[in-house]
Amino acid sequence: MTFFLARSHREIISGGARQGQRNQSAFKIAADLMGTAAALSSLGISFDGDPRVIFDDFCQRCDKGDGWDEKEWESVWRSAEKSNPTACLDDDKLIACDRGSGRKATTTETAAVSGQPPADPQIEAETDDNEEIDLPPDCSLRRAYLAVEKRVGDRLRLNLLTKEIELDGEALDTDALQLRLALHHNLQIADNQIGKIVAALATEHQYSPIREYLEQVHQQHGDRQAPLSGIAARHFGSRTPLHDLFVRKFLIAAVARVYEPGCKHDCALVLQGRQGLGKSAWLKLMASPDWFDDSVGPISDKDERLKLHTTWFVEWGELEQQFSRKKADRIKAFLSCTTDRVRPLTANLCRPCTAHP
Repeated sequence: MTFFLARSHREIISGGARQGQRNQSAFKIAADLMGTAAALSSLGISFDGDPRVIFDDFCQRCDKGDGWDEKEWESVWRSAEKSNPTACLDDDKLIACDRGSGRKATTTETAAVSGQPPADPQIEAETDDNEEIDLPPDCSLRRAYLAVEKRVGDRLRLNLLTKEIELDGEALDTDALQLRLALHHNLQIADNQIGKIVAALATEHQYSPIREYLEQVHQQHGDRQAPLSGIAARHFGSRTPLHDLFVRKFLIAAVARVYEPGCKHDCALVLQGRQGLGKSAWLKLMASPDWFDDSVGPISDKDERLKLHTTWFVEWGELEQQFSRKKADRIKAFLSCTTDRVRPLTANLCRPCTAHP
């Protein structure tokens, strides 16, 4: 059955997931397994393997520890079940994969006789679909766009956090995609076209990994607000009500900025204490290492400013050293700003970006 899953999910299933990504990866795989099983059944396509058994096998391959047990697996599975799961591949691709799997034995036998390695049946299924796009000859860019859209359009996504274009969940290598389209689909896309096309297609399927994570957390835990109550006492040992309010407002604002980028939040949480108490470690834990940055320099630097738009939590080290009158005014203006004009590394023009988390 794994043959019918998204390629990125097949790779994760075979290798497992590391500790910081287990729940998120498990949720996506569970949803894909359930959605694919339902889609195959509705199409009348038979398949081997039980989705739940495949899911449990994947969970066993993941990094152990930190509460990762069968009880947690069951919780993730049920959350995915409640999310109205759908297959990552559409019906046409599932049918094409079924045709490809049906030819797998013949392809392998032929390869054994010729001495060549067997072809990927999923790629073979894709190469069957190479009919020409019926457009006037002067519409070369549009022709190329429609051709690429037909082959990989729904597999390209724009990651709104990293600002990277992804193919099947991995950062896109445009040159590799251009070569693959030529080899497996007989599509010759010009160098000055491929970048424009993939950018346009990916933008149509943009997503926020942080938002996906937050929605997964909500599905698992609902609207319970109890974890926010007394958080300063539990995490920092401070029973001062004002400290508790500061931390709660900071975490709530972090979520709000994900769903409403640039919403008003002109405050900064200041953690004061001697070195080695775990202040940075707490921020990294709250955000996850992939969404945390503690290397931000002067905010006047355009490259440093861009960092603020590619992470969730940003640590501004030694903030108290910035509190001269001149610098304090600059900090106030910075915190109250709701839009930055920055130039992403892949862009030609400066673009307004809503304020950093």
